[in-house]
Amino acid sequence: MAGNTPANASFGWINYWNLWPLRLELRKALAGRVDFRDGHPSQVNRWLVEGSVQMAPASSICLLKHNQLNVALPVGVASTGPVMSVYLGFPAAQHQAFDVWQERIAVLKETYARVTAFRSFDPRQIARDLFSAVAEKSTPGLVNASGQIKLTPVSAASAAMTKTLHRLLFGSDARGMEPRSGEGFQQSGEGDAIELLIGDEALKRRSEFPQILDLGEVWNRITGLPFVFAVWQLGGNMDAVEAAGLRPIMNAIKESAEFAQVKMRVSAADYRAALMDSPLGSGVDLVDLQQYWRVIEYTLTPQHLRGLVLYLCLARATGAVRPDNDDMALQRLMRWQQQTADASGVISSLH
Repeated sequence: MAGNTPANASFGWINYWNLWPLRLELRKALAGRVDFRDGHPSQVNRWLVEGSVQMAPASSICLLKHNQLNVALPVGVASTGPVMSVYLGFPAAQHQAFDVWQERIAVLKETYARVTAFRSFDPRQIARDLFSAVAEKSTPGLVNASGQIKLTPVSAASAAMTKTLHRLLFGSDARGMEPRSGEGFQQSGEGDAIELLIGDEALKRRSEFPQILDLGEVWNRITGLPFVFAVWQLGGNMDAVEAAGLRPIMNAIKESAEFAQVKMRVSAADYRAALMDSPLGSGVDLVDLQQYWRVIEYTLTPQHLRGLVLYLCLARATGAVRPDNDDMALQRLMRWQQQTADASGVISSLH
């Protein structure tokens, strides 16, 4: 390791099964050189902003909400189509709401195709035009027809994506959108609300819902692009010298991500066995991890980055997320995405 690299780098870490293969590979590649600090997604986001961890695969929405954060390298957690572990679960009492969502998704897909036809990719303009187009066609009463939704407070990216999609589909937030603080869901007094579920809990509870809207699949159906749920980011206000010192660590992350992504698809048995022997293994027997790991993508291509910047621009244009800064981090990401045709290698132009 280079002389200016710290003896131990600190990673914020989300202990979900989607990151388990990468964690095992990083343990081997960076043995004794990294300290993992485990937390749920919103905790990891907060640690990054505070600068109490140096790097983390953190919620993509952080790049819009927190100007001091930077993409570290083109590695994250994404899917092109269904992701299986981020979805809206519709109980039996909400079957009509499910049909309404499907109808509105079809309309939004057509609107997106019309707005983006015969033009170069300009995510901010697309976001403005799309939101304007759907706002003109919003119909009173649609919000009530969409059902009440309980959001989880543990994932900023998934909650923001749900709000963004709902505003595009129905013109405003749904009833019951805001989660209460802390763990768990808002208590609405009704047992038949639609639930946003993420992570391992989502995988374990899929069979509870007669109908599901997988948010990765919905996004891909509308835009044709992957959805990036998390991306590796540098801690808040990290200077260029400290970031340069982490370059060997970043290279190891990238190589480990590439290796794990291949192995998850062709030989996942070792990862599954190690998970079952760990404290995180409870409920593994209820989930087809081999199928799940096949849809998880760690390496971010130019198409992934298109999906990422479009999502962030839509979150802002719809008002689902209100940035408290001037979007410098988003601007840096957009410039890089527009200038590069190959997302391989570490993103050096961001530092």
